[in-house]
Amino acid sequence: LALFFAFKEGDYRLTAEAQLEPDFQRVLTVPNNGYLAEARVRPGDEVKQGDLLVLLDDRELSLERTRWLTERDKLQKKLQEAVAGYERASVNILASQLEQTEAQLELVQNQLDRIEIKAPFDGLIVSGDPAQRLGAVLQKGDALYQIAPRNAYRVLVRIPEARIADLAVGMKGRLQLNSVPGLELQIELSRIHPFTEHRDGASYFPVEAVLQGDSKLLRPGMQGIAGLDVGRRNLLAIWTR
Repeated sequence: LALFFAFKEGDYRLTAEAQLEPDFQRVLTVPNNGYLAEARVRPGDEVKQGDLLVLLDDRELSLERTRWLTERDKLQKKLQEAVAGYERASVNILASQLEQTEAQLELVQNQLDRIEIKAPFDGLIVSGDPAQRLGAVLQKGDALYQIAPRNAYRVLVRIPEARIADLAVGMKGRLQLNSVPGLELQIELSRIHPFTEHRDGASYFPVEAVLQGDSKLLRPGMQGIAGLDVGRRNLLAIWTR
């Protein structure tokens, strides 16, 4: 028995809690002050690039655009009369006013072009439900949705502090998700964070891993168990780790 446990080796696999997170997220915000007219999606919906997500009320902007168009027409008429009368001072003043009016008109038109908020890429709505605020006043910069790309995930594994020395970037392993029984995904360790997190009275190092392969069943926030293949170790050392 002493010889057996002194030389026998086995596969050392480290298991830990894991969570699926999107590789990145984009926040869609209100481009300018206005009223919410329509919200077409909710958290969990899949969207395609260019899909209309939110529509803002354009009545005030349309009225303002009409006002500036009328002002521009008046100034153009006055400018023509001043040119015909050889009134050089009036021409300079009216030309400056017309230029300012054109700038205001362009600003209003840009705001009108942004009342339709569309999906920037194919993705999944992670959070945000502006449909509960229809008709409410929205301020510029208010968050509407968080959207994450489809099939671009990372795995966050929480390793106990006492086991972090056993890991190295490039190690491979497997991920099993609680909500998708029977599905086993291959992962590869990509980054070890240099800080700890405290949960349930213990310290953990967050470790990132990338998925090898793809599945349409994946969703952000899914939790499960990750098993990382550390390598061949002495069997007794594995059992008493």
